[in-house]
Amino acid sequence: MKRFLKTAFIVVATIFLTLCVYQYNPIKTTHIETVVVDKSYDEVWEVLSNPLLYNDLYPHWIKAIEKTGQNTYQYTMPHVDNVVTEMTVTANKKFGIIDLYIEGETSQARLVPIGDEKTAYVHVGYRWPGFNLFMWLMYKWGIHQDFKNTKSYIEAR
Repeated sequence: MKRFLKTAFIVVATIFLTLCVYQYNPIKTTHIETVVVDKSYDEVWEVLSNPLLYNDLYPHWIKAIEKTGQNTYQYTMPHVDNVVTEMTVTANKKFGIIDLYIEGETSQARLVPIGDEKTAYVHVGYRWPGFNLFMWLMYKWGIHQDFKNTKSYIEAR
């Protein structure tokens, strides 16, 4: 029994320390998602720089969105009832930058033309302090699913 308790303690302590290291390790707090869209840079920019299309592009993230100012929007999420989130958008077509500032989070997107008919779309997301491991894993899964959806949406236009 004593040996079992010692082994159980070591296993629990190892899991706890692993989660702590994972939570505070800067390499693990960054998520990069990339997709190549078979459309020109201008066609991809036209869609991704228009936040009013985000509920069609990112169904795991946005249920409904509306413009509230020049570069500001409010949106609701599909799995959270009656919570309205503010978002500010900064976009620069020349450099392929679309940054979203969302209540403590910065979501960065970069577009890079690949020849005349392909565009690389890169998203960088950060895990902010206090964002638990389960939600972080769901966040990464949702972004992956939304990227597949976005690629299909743009290519079908």
